[in-house]
Amino acid sequence: MSETFVRNGPAVVVYFNGAFINQENGAHRRMSDLMMFLVSIDARIVFYSYRDHNAWPWRDTEIRQFGELYPGAELVLEESSILVRAWTRIKVLLAALSPNLAVRAFRLRIPYLSPRLQAISCRSELSLFIVHYARGLIEVNGLPDADVILETHDLAFLSGLKQSGGNVTDARTMLKARGELTVLGSVGGLIGIAPAEVSFFRMLLPDTKTYYVPKYSGVPSPQILPSPESNIRHDVLFVGSENPFNARGLIRFIHEHRTWLNTRRFAIAGRVCGVADVVAAARSVGAVMLDYVEDLAGVYAVSRIVVSPVDGTGLKIKVIDALSRGRPVFGSPHTMASLPPGFEGCVFPIDETEMDRMLSDEAWRVHAGKAAIRYASTLNEMGDCEALKARLLAWPAPNLSVEKASFSGVIPKTAGAHARD
Repeated sequence: MSETFVRNGPAVVVYFNGAFINQENGAHRRMSDLMMFLVSIDARIVFYSYRDHNAWPWRDTEIRQFGELYPGAELVLEESSILVRAWTRIKVLLAALSPNLAVRAFRLRIPYLSPRLQAISCRSELSLFIVHYARGLIEVNGLPDADVILETHDLAFLSGLKQSGGNVTDARTMLKARGELTVLGSVGGLIGIAPAEVSFFRMLLPDTKTYYVPKYSGVPSPQILPSPESNIRHDVLFVGSENPFNARGLIRFIHEHRTWLNTRRFAIAGRVCGVADVVAAARSVGAVMLDYVEDLAGVYAVSRIVVSPVDGTGLKIKVIDALSRGRPVFGSPHTMASLPPGFEGCVFPIDETEMDRMLSDEAWRVHAGKAAIRYASTLNEMGDCEALKARLLAWPAPNLSVEKASFSGVIPKTAGAHARD
């Protein structure tokens, strides 16, 4: 039995490559928060994605979960064929070599490659697209003449540079930067997550409206679980995906603080536990490997402090998660630089003496925990989320009702709030 929803907000097409439902990394979490933000403004959401992502495919389970989390949203899945991937590679090359041709290619749709995207583009009420990652604009087989906003999440060329350890003036890096700037400058708006990147966009792309959104409004606050001393199991906690920055930073942290960690109860959670070099380093200090944990609330509740010894780009979303749970964070210079101002009472440089003091001084730890919750709660009010909301709401509502699908493990074939196969 279907349930009808009437959406009074704008009609928005959202693109993200792969299933984000399980929130296995920061990009998934950011996508989830964006979806909750759109739900909070009563948007009619059409979510477009490729079904056969190599790491996060859309299976029956993820499709059911999508319907449960976002009732009334429409899930449209497309197969990413060899021809689609080849066209993507051509556009990547054009973006680096010929920006003028690249911008035309972004809009050009090769016939018959993506019939479901073609069907979406023909619907007159869908004039607003939000695309995740600059590469996402290249992955999509053409976009209509619409208001396109890019959720940047990070700078891909800078992330690649830091992973490779190369020089910013290397020809390969410069071409990647040129390609990415071509993409970023071809859209109507950008959403940035960290202060440094937002400043970069505003300086180099002054004609493109940039919205600084460290945290989306409309996202429910996490449950803060009490943690009496008798329940504490871990002195120090690290949470992260298998991202190379996480693995590299964690291994370096273990090597630099091996003696100290051998006297502490150290726990590691997340897909980073599957990285062989991390496993070897963790064994050397007797760390507890928790692997991927679907709901981290219980893990934060039994941990005293969290560490974020990582480099990279963008805002560290797991740091915000920890602060939201009332856990003080000891972080790398990059971790601290990526945060909006006001974190001084709850985020500190990694220093064994100060970490020892925090672990032994319960009063200070409680005080820092309260400061962490206050700081995390203010992120919704920082930046330009309200301006972004105003832009989205300026589009007229389509005044269409949508139906909530009943998911039975079989991908529905009919229209409505459903997965279009």
